[in-house]
Amino acid sequence: MSVTNPHQNSKDAYPGQPKPTHVVAVVLTTSDGALILQHRDDNHQGAAHLRDKVGFFGGHCEDHEDPVDAAIREIDEELELTLDRTHIESLGDYQKQLSTHGDSNFVHVVRYTKPVDPKKLTVHEGRGLVLVSRENCHAFSFTPFADHLVGSLFNSKNTLEQYRVGTGRRHPG
Repeated sequence: MSVTNPHQNSKDAYPGQPKPTHVVAVVLTTSDGALILQHRDDNHQGAAHLRDKVGFFGGHCEDHEDPVDAAIREIDEELELTLDRTHIESLGDYQKQLSTHGDSNFVHVVRYTKPVDPKKLTVHEGRGLVLVSRENCHAFSFTPFADHLVGSLFNSKNTLEQYRVGTGRRHPG
């Protein structure tokens, strides 16, 4: 399955505005449905407010990458896991505003549909990984976007849909 980036990283696409950043958030699950998430550390540039928070693995899309290519690269770099592109599906594109200056991230959310064994992962980024289930999700302090995404995935709250690209709303942070 190929997922295309509807918002190319071209400066020409955003005349007079800051160039948006495109990132991919990768939903990985275990065989029993737990989410495999990252416990963040202090090494995220300009994101001290995310220290010690729990978020999704993933990262920036390079100019030449679509979200699937970025997911494959990021997960290999962060977890030494090679994703099979035929098992990656798009869960949507979301926009979150980073500041009052108009700069924003487009977050491309993809799900790897094959279960992942967390014991076979080698974590290279963050403090480690955490397994989050519907039963224990209230015990974690999530990044703002992860909080919305986890809630939507576990159907405990559906606050993510309002930030889908095309709704006219932007995530405040």
